[in-house]
Amino acid sequence: MKRFLLIFFSVAAGCLALATASVAHNCTRELSPVCGLVQVQCFTTPCPPLWMDFSNSCLAKAAGALEQRPGRCGALEGTTGEVGKEPTLARSYPARVEQLSLVVAASQPPQYILRVTGHLMNGCEALGQPVTQKSGDDFVISLPAGVPVERQGMMCSMALRPFETQIILDIDPEKPIAKPFSVVVNGRRTKFGK
Repeated sequence: MKRFLLIFFSVAAGCLALATASVAHNCTRELSPVCGLVQVQCFTTPCPPLWMDFSNSCLAKAAGALEQRPGRCGALEGTTGEVGKEPTLARSYPARVEQLSLVVAASQPPQYILRVTGHLMNGCEALGQPVTQKSGDDFVISLPAGVPVERQGMMCSMALRPFETQIILDIDPEKPIAKPFSVVVNGRRTKFGK
């Protein structure tokens, strides 16, 4: 009987873990930015939770956000900074971009939203304002990262932090793109369309 109960509870715990994991992956890709307070894991010392940007509250909840605020984290992402303020970077360099995907919002006119994911190298780094250049139908985007002026000289956790940001592509609704086009962000190229 004890063995049966042990097996039953083990299976039930596994099913609960699977159900919880599947709920986390059922988030929509709607663009409704939130700033979430997320507990991070450090290698040498305990870390305080950090504010991080998410596309929407479902994704923030899936990442284990302890608290959420509407809007982007702004200049003090990685601390408990003021929401919505754009960072002024003391020194910038290209952000480490890993993946690009395109979301077309079903609005009138349609919005083309580039979803960029990658990693920041420490708890002090933040993303800067992207600069977009258009070459024919292709887009070349520079996405800077760096330490904001407000955080210069601060002790930073050396934890790799994922980021996700969205960039609205300026595509004329009167002239929708009929052929494949490329987007290059900090050297990472992805082709979209047929």
